[in-house]
Amino acid sequence: MIRRAVIFLKTIRAVESTLMCGFPLIGTLFALRVLSWSVAWTVLRFIIATYGLVIYVYVLNSWGGIETDRRNKRLGEHPVLTGEVSPNQLMVVFYIGLAVSLLLYTLWLPQCLPIALAIAANWTLYSHPDILAKARPVYGNLVHFAGGALQFLLGWVILSPISWRGLLLAMYFAGVFAAGHLNHEVMDHDADKEMGLRTNAVVFGPLRMLNVAFAFFCFWALYLGVISFLGVVPFSWTLPFLIVFPIHAIAYWLMRPGPNGAYPLGYQKFYRTLYVGAGAFVFMIRLFQSWK
Repeated sequence: MIRRAVIFLKTIRAVESTLMCGFPLIGTLFALRVLSWSVAWTVLRFIIATYGLVIYVYVLNSWGGIETDRRNKRLGEHPVLTGEVSPNQLMVVFYIGLAVSLLLYTLWLPQCLPIALAIAANWTLYSHPDILAKARPVYGNLVHFAGGALQFLLGWVILSPISWRGLLLAMYFAGVFAAGHLNHEVMDHDADKEMGLRTNAVVFGPLRMLNVAFAFFCFWALYLGVISFLGVVPFSWTLPFLIVFPIHAIAYWLMRPGPNGAYPLGYQKFYRTLYVGAGAFVFMIRLFQSWK
């Protein structure tokens, strides 16, 4: 029983799925005005409904990339690659995840349904083997930008209608998400190249894309500073993300590889921790400001 549970958790990539639920929750935090028990109950139902959608995204990606992932040592322990789960079982899992998620949105949060459908369609373009945007330069990154924006707005609309503030904030988080994806492609460069996948790192070169990713991080930090200065959002909401960026920049210059070096795994883990920490700090700020 315990072994089956572990296999299931690996199949749905439980840790990553849980972290990905944090992306829509950032949107909810920025849309929050007054926190109450009623709002807390709404957010809890939102998390439950969203988890099925996130499972769809991750498990579909695993199903669509079975053949290409077999040579990627980083993914070698996934149950479908070890033979513990069949491709058909993966299909059942992601279809059930999507169906449950859409049903719960319909019953609890119908305002989320159009965005949830758009998210499902967007990631289907990325992962389905007949399309596989993730194996095409630029397209995969555009999907990540669109996905990041939609996921932020999915959380925003449970508490507030879509506004210019919501859209401008969504662009920042989508931009950071897409920049991080470029680093992820660099990490998988060797396996992707061996399988003939035309990711950005394969087509344009891993070191170049590592630099491009950091340039995007720079741009979006500047963007966030500008919209904060213009009063689109209070500085107290954005300051944690602005503070961690210089630390990120120092880590980039200290940890990036030389011309023949391997991808620095420590760099990715470090800056992810920074941004998760900033998000947690914003969470505390918004709770303090909104609790009545």
